[in-house]
Amino acid sequence: LLTWLLEKRYRLLTSLNGSLAGAAALCAGADVLEPWAAFVTGVIAGVACSCWSKLLVRLGIDDPVDAVAVHLGGGLWGALARALFETDGGIFAAFSNVAWKRFGAQLGWACIIVAWTLGTCAPVLLLMKRFGVLRVSALVEADGIDHHMHGEGAVPTEAARRRALADLMLDRTRRSMVH
Repeated sequence: LLTWLLEKRYRLLTSLNGSLAGAAALCAGADVLEPWAAFVTGVIAGVACSCWSKLLVRLGIDDPVDAVAVHLGGGLWGALARALFETDGGIFAAFSNVAWKRFGAQLGWACIIVAWTLGTCAPVLLLMKRFGVLRVSALVEADGIDHHMHGEGAVPTEAARRRALADLMLDRTRRSMVH
């Protein structure tokens, strides 16, 4: 819905990722959220996923399936939403010092999870980048790594487009070798 409103087009994968972000967000509070709060949490998680996806693109971080946007955007929001919407003791149910302490605890644990993830993943990914094992050739990228590795694309229409692009690049390469 957000993509339709902002870009005037519908994207199936964006919708699926928004739904996955909603599911990730609900994991934190599945046992303490009323249905209306679960709905609100899921909708906001979808928006958070879209925002994180756009931010990662602007930062030049390659996340082709939006796994970071889904899990960080949805998961981070879900951890905070639990403290906001919890039926017994959430900020909206009982505006009290205890509720704010729970919110602070949820925020603190979310920060610890983000720090742990960055601290363990960043060194490994930076080493892989340094040794050149994170990228594939331009031809494989144009063809689609799913097609290259598995013989089929993850998304049929996208795979067909990539295959056509790869064929075009291959034809140009062959023509340049002949002349």
